[in-house]
Amino acid sequence: VTLLAKKTELDTNRIGFIIAKKQIKTAVARNRVKRHFREYFRKFNVHAQNEQKFDFVVLAIKSCQDLDNPKLDETIQSLLKRLKKRIEKTV
Repeated sequence: VTLLAKKTELDTNRIGFIIAKKQIKTAVARNRVKRHFREYFRKFNVHAQNEQKFDFVVLAIKSCQDLDNPKLDETIQSLLKRLKKRIEKTV
């Protein structure tokens, strides 16, 4: 899984997903990954943690469909930590 972020001039953060059929074959599996990421962002209020506003894009790969929910959470947390460090370096 890859997380991209770009500063935006909008008042809110946004999240988008790129999950190719070629990577995750079934719609059920693609939707499960999207639901889980959306819920994580909502639950942990990722949108409100940053004073700066961003557009987030999640690029999912084949291996993420095999992960259970706790592993997906770990993946998201590590991606957000790396992103936070990058943001702090640029400020």
